[in-house]
Amino acid sequence: MEDKVIITAALAGSATFKNNNPATPYTPKEYADEAEKAYKAGASMVHIHGRDEKMGGYHTSEVDKVKATYDAIKQRVPDLIIQVTSSVGFPCQVGPFPESDCVNLINNLIKLNMESRIRSIQAIKPESASLNTNTMNFSVLDRKTGQILIDNVFVNSFGMLQDFGKIMEGRPG
Repeated sequence: MEDKVIITAALAGSATFKNNNPATPYTPKEYADEAEKAYKAGASMVHIHGRDEKMGGYHTSEVDKVKATYDAIKQRVPDLIIQVTSSVGFPCQVGPFPESDCVNLINNLIKLNMESRIRSIQAIKPESASLNTNTMNFSVLDRKTGQILIDNVFVNSFGMLQDFGKIMEGRPG
């Protein structure tokens, strides 16, 4: 009996930007390029986050941006399984925004509710979607100074997990 393995490539971490790694994809074309490389290297699935290039590559739950990335990958590598995230990362770290803008962006992001986190999955109906099964501390640290730039709790309640699971199965949440 032959064991089968699914290798998944997360093409961009939840808090990874081009200043961390210049190869971090932001645009649909960049995601398609990286997905094709991953597929050729043996990956059968890629995990994606929607990115807004005009906002410095920060995460977005805007369906049109996530779908454009999904479609670009599917067009380039039709056999690749695409896993869409159900989490939207923080839109600010050491980045191009003044601190006051960063705080406003974070406050708005914290207000994102379940509907905005799941809407791309509902619209696209990808082959796979991530389901964060725990609440977690999420911080961004300036490693040079030790200053905590973002300090937050990323909530994934049991009710939210049940609703996300139902929606991912195609049932009403």
